[in-house]
Amino acid sequence: MSIISRYLAREFLIAMFGVLSGLILVWVAADTLLHIEDFQSGAWTALRNALLRSLELLPLGVPTACGIGVIFSLSRATRHLEITALRCGGIRLRKALVPILILSVLIAVGQAFFQDRVLIPAKLQVAGAEEPEEEERPRMVGDRWWYVSDEWMFSASDFDARDRRLVDVTVFRFDAEHAVDRRLDAEGALYLGEGQWRFFNVLDQSFSDDGLRDLRRFEKLALNLGVDLTSAVLRDATGRAMPEFMTVNGLAEAAAEASRPDEIRTLESSYHARLALPLSVVILVLLMLPEGLLGNDRDDASLPKALLRALALMTAFWAIWTLARLASQRPIGPTPALPIWGTMLALLAYASWRFRLIKE
Repeated sequence: MSIISRYLAREFLIAMFGVLSGLILVWVAADTLLHIEDFQSGAWTALRNALLRSLELLPLGVPTACGIGVIFSLSRATRHLEITALRCGGIRLRKALVPILILSVLIAVGQAFFQDRVLIPAKLQVAGAEEPEEEERPRMVGDRWWYVSDEWMFSASDFDARDRRLVDVTVFRFDAEHAVDRRLDAEGALYLGEGQWRFFNVLDQSFSDDGLRDLRRFEKLALNLGVDLTSAVLRDATGRAMPEFMTVNGLAEAAAEASRPDEIRTLESSYHARLALPLSVVILVLLMLPEGLLGNDRDDASLPKALLRALALMTAFWAIWTLARLASQRPIGPTPALPIWGTMLALLAYASWRFRLIKE
């Protein structure tokens, strides 16, 4: 590797880490404001959770930072006549840029490992979704799930994992002698966290030794039941996997074991998206390399112009990626892999073609 290649690669890494640090700092600041009430109960725990939540930025933030880092480093080299000197020295420009591409591949591999081995555990820790003990796991009986705690027993026909909303809910409360002394029948229930629940269209019945003691109806009823159903418990209870809390291997196993077509498609879509997303680092670097070399050597406006072009390209890239993800979740194709991998490979081919057009 030539000295100029090492220099360009080093400048790219410095710019990339600078941009990524700025993105994380802004994210943490905004997240802290959104969860400012958490600092009242414990500043260290709240700050730790804010930092762990900031890791969710990295799957999209790292490719974006790499793209902007290329623009910053190459525009600076162009403005300081370093690219001109390289060309005058007879050095092939594309060859000098190869180390940046190698770094982008290494960053993509690192991102894939990080997302699977670091980000998923961090999400589980923040969401309180650690795997429950065997005795705490719910049980499926027929087409309903049941969950028993020390004082309460839950039963529901369905669960929306994203909104944490139970459908067709029946809740029993036990007294000290393990007899039912209260029963709630509700059209739905929303889990608010930390044991807090909100029931809708509720029939509330209380019992004594002599039978029914009281019967009331509520349109809405908020109760602290002391039952803290974590995401992992709710996932096991309903038999529905939550892709955001699963590793790549977990997604593959869940897709193989799932029986509902809509759930299989969701899991397969998440599986292929998780595998394909790191490729965005290489694609964005390839797209940004020609943009960073455009402009006049002494034009003070060359960097802002390059950044505007880069932002437009990145916006288009992420919009196309979003559309591919949406298409993979709809039953409009033979497999969810087709729109995801077809889109990414097409974008990679286009970015490689643009890289080949760089003038030596």
